[in-house]
Amino acid sequence: SAVLSDCWGSTAGEAHSNELIVATAGVTTKWSLTGAEGPFDLDVQPSFATPGIYTNWCELTAAGKETLVLRGIVGLRAADGDYYVAADGDDKTGLGTADRPFATPEKALANVRDGYGVRIGAGKYKTFGLVLDRAVALVGDESDPSRVVLDAGQLGRTLKIADEAVRVSGVTIKGGFASSGANVYMTAGVVSNCVLTGGNGSDNGGNAYVGGGQIVDSQILNGSARRGGGAAVSGRGRILRCLFKGNSVTDSGGGVSINGSGVVESSFFTGNSGRYGSGVQLDSMDARLVNCTVAGNAAGYGSASQVWNETNGGNALNCVVVGGYYIKKGTISYCALDLTPREETTGTKSSDHNVTVDSSIFEDTTAYRPKKGTDLQGKGSNLGYSAHAVSTTDYEGSPRRQGARIDIGHIELPPKDGTLLFVR
Repeated sequence: SAVLSDCWGSTAGEAHSNELIVATAGVTTKWSLTGAEGPFDLDVQPSFATPGIYTNWCELTAAGKETLVLRGIVGLRAADGDYYVAADGDDKTGLGTADRPFATPEKALANVRDGYGVRIGAGKYKTFGLVLDRAVALVGDESDPSRVVLDAGQLGRTLKIADEAVRVSGVTIKGGFASSGANVYMTAGVVSNCVLTGGNGSDNGGNAYVGGGQIVDSQILNGSARRGGGAAVSGRGRILRCLFKGNSVTDSGGGVSINGSGVVESSFFTGNSGRYGSGVQLDSMDARLVNCTVAGNAAGYGSASQVWNETNGGNALNCVVVGGYYIKKGTISYCALDLTPREETTGTKSSDHNVTVDSSIFEDTTAYRPKKGTDLQGKGSNLGYSAHAVSTTDYEGSPRRQGARIDIGHIELPPKDGTLLFVR
């Protein structure tokens, strides 16, 4: 038998249930109903001619009596396929279809089968504790992620991802609260074209903890934590082509903290703050910051305001660093550095193949987009990029690399001589 646990109503004609039931063609099912004046037994055995997911409607024939009859099927949808959520949807009467959507992501995720997606319409959804641990997709508005908002309201972590086939795109994920990865805690999967904002992590990763999988082409904003205000990247986690802005820490890594074998590439860090390394903290010899621009961040520790290579080391390659760095162990190489004082301690691996720049090489000091013909062009390490990076495009989506040698920084410009050499 099957149990319909979502019945309500206490007078004749009112008791009904809208729980979705998966039915198989030709198979009879005896229903047991709870709720209203129940529990009741329904002594009918409807046979479904078409397999699918049904919404069932039951009628109470007399108030207070235990006689129920099945009035009929009021909805049918295929068991397979994507499920839809809308701000004006209904978890009781909806079918999860485009014309009869659910009201919450939770309801859709409870019903969607592996290999399909949950498509969320414009609106703000109060939700926390979502877990994606199987092959499903969560899709909002790809053209404007700000139109679809998942807001945890500081009640808990917004989203956890734990399957390599998970895809999340086109949504704003905000208001999470947790020790690590308050908005997104992921060990696998891909988050793309999203906005992560306002996450509060008491330890590492205010907006995100990336222990595996990737965050791609997204904005990571206004997060706070002890370390990694925007994100903490560890294990084999990776962040590509993202903006880190407005994040803060009480300790180190205002924008991001990278350890393990984590990699952040082709990203832009500005407007972040922290005591040590307001832009980036590198805290593992295998940690990599590749073709990023770190500028316009504010730190509380003297001149070492942008990139902080911690005791355990780390490597910055092909990066623009404007505002000083501290390197205790590890390397900063093939980078463009301004004349801000920087600190290197005894035993540090020497910084090499770097160029000195000033603010005149940028179109402005807000977006830090380089002017064509500057020393950032063709001065990076091709070998280093191919060894550690995976992206074939820069922060703006232009091909990497376009000349004989890769550029330094988050943006790749056409070569000085005008000859394009696209290498993928």
